[in-house]
Amino acid sequence: MTILALILVKSVSKMNMGLLGRQHAVPTATAIYLTNPAAPTIKSSLAPLPAPSNILFSDPLSGPDRIVTNEFVHWSPNDGCPYTSSTWDMTSGTLMIKNGAGYSGVPTAETEAVCNSEQHNNSAIFRLNTKNLSFKNVAVSMDYMAVQHGGGGAPNNSYDGIHIWVGYQTEYALYAATIYRWDGIIVLKKKVPVAQAQCASPANDGCYYNLSNETTHKNLTTAKVWHHVVVTTQATSSSSQHITVTIDGSKVIDTVDNNVHGATYPMGAVGVRGDNTEFYFKNFTVTSL
Repeated sequence: MTILALILVKSVSKMNMGLLGRQHAVPTATAIYLTNPAAPTIKSSLAPLPAPSNILFSDPLSGPDRIVTNEFVHWSPNDGCPYTSSTWDMTSGTLMIKNGAGYSGVPTAETEAVCNSEQHNNSAIFRLNTKNLSFKNVAVSMDYMAVQHGGGGAPNNSYDGIHIWVGYQTEYALYAATIYRWDGIIVLKKKVPVAQAQCASPANDGCYYNLSNETTHKNLTTAKVWHHVVVTTQATSSSSQHITVTIDGSKVIDTVDNNVHGATYPMGAVGVRGDNTEFYFKNFTVTSL
């Protein structure tokens, strides 16, 4: 497989990345980014939805092929990487635009984070959230399409797929709505800091707890098919958060967090997570309820 990537680099420096335990390389010259011609060129066939009047945030994720942002600018904001976003923050992976949609790239997993991440996107763990942490009582919607499982050498896990975050406080405290898993499972989970709720198998200093049953929806988890999702989160009291997930018009999750292993998350950022999955997404929109 031929991958076209042309990077003009005058000098490269390496240093330790502390929290990630990675090294990073900073080019002092501008890079020319060329997309992988072998990547799928499937475009969304979904008809545009009418724009609601109560939009709080919207990103069509369209335009020319390019890198939007990546983990490098999060962990090394003062190192001159040009891919800083005014709206998005990325703690792992790379957000690109390809074929008029947001794109994860073919996920790779490595210990080196680089500014120009054509070869090393680290999107085997794709963690993207809005910089706005004040979304409260909202509906989050987007179109998305899973392309393939894996691709970069990371081990497969049962939870691999695509997830939407709501009530995102930190990477340790959030709600994760699994909207696509390769085993067909859809579920809503709450992540709680490990210091707050001890669990047998913590993940990234947090413990995940199911707020809904794990249910199989093979018809809603089809690869290379565009789907539409709406996730709502609304406080019904100071100790109760009502969350729903609707995919392609079918409500698949309708549940409540009644202080499960700690307080609810009535307000926070929203975002997208991908695990070991190459995927596209677009028309990311947040509206008030």
